[in-house]
Amino acid sequence: MTFASARGDPWRLPTLAAGLLAGALVVASAARSPATFDEVSFLAALARYDLLSFEPHFPGYPFAVGLARLAAALGAEAPYAASSAFLALLAALRIQGVLGGARGALCASLSLLAPLAVREGARPMSDAAGTWLLAWALVELWRLHRSPHVRPAAWLGGAALLGAACAAKPDLLFFNSALAGALAARPAPERPAAVLAAGLGLAVPAALGVWALAAGCGGLGPATGEALRFGAGHLGDWGGGVASQHPGAGLRAARFFAALPPALGAMGGLGAAVLASTSLLLVLRAPRALRRAAVVGALPYALWVLFAQNLEHPRHLLPLLPLGCALLAHSSLLGR
Repeated sequence: MTFASARGDPWRLPTLAAGLLAGALVVASAARSPATFDEVSFLAALARYDLLSFEPHFPGYPFAVGLARLAAALGAEAPYAASSAFLALLAALRIQGVLGGARGALCASLSLLAPLAVREGARPMSDAAGTWLLAWALVELWRLHRSPHVRPAAWLGGAALLGAACAAKPDLLFFNSALAGALAARPAPERPAAVLAAGLGLAVPAALGVWALAAGCGGLGPATGEALRFGAGHLGDWGGGVASQHPGAGLRAARFFAALPPALGAMGGLGAAVLASTSLLLVLRAPRALRRAAVVGALPYALWVLFAQNLEHPRHLLPLLPLGCALLAHSSLLGR
């Protein structure tokens, strides 16, 4: 597989048009008032950053909040929607530029115009910003992995984008295995320098996240305590689809089995089976690099969503959307 140059690619303009349309839909559908407690806290964070008061929802999402503050300073009426739409356009153009041709345009356009992407992008939350930074990071890492000669310093940019995605939505840390898998596949002489460059790229956003976490909690001590409490809640009290349980069901039961069908749009077990089998088929028929990204990158995050998130909120599935669209667009099932 070779990468097409962005110059002269006739599919570049349709991708740009899809990006502008998606951005317009996101901004136009942005609510003028918050609908949930999480949205209230994210909007409150535009003026006050206090994680012990859940402004925003712990653990802070500093990069998403920072971008929204910048958009607000520039006059955006819906700053989270505006920043998400801008990141979506940049990521889509890069996806098409790296993947090239009709397949790249299909992947980018499907990701941009999916109803889940438009709806979540319009909300004052961090999910859309994190997702588009992640998509941008993964396509850059895939490009580096597939290129025959890559300077180790080139990994700095891809790792920094991945770090920024994690600073926008911290549970995307589970996608970092994609970076590790790509680095492990590099030729041995390049590996130590590539690992060092990637580590430096991740260090700056990680330091920003830790600093914002401590600042939002009044120090590392309170931040550590809140992290332990929050983690325990995700693994027990409210994670794993607890809210999706039928009344009277035991809290410690295998609740993810009861929660999965509602998360798939109330399609029941048949919907779950269709989605799982389709995903498996696409992974098996995709190029090897995409299969590796799905296994070592998306699978850990998908398990986190299944076991530790509230599956009644489809926004937790949004980061899986761009990779799913890439699998569809590059599956050999579509032919040439």
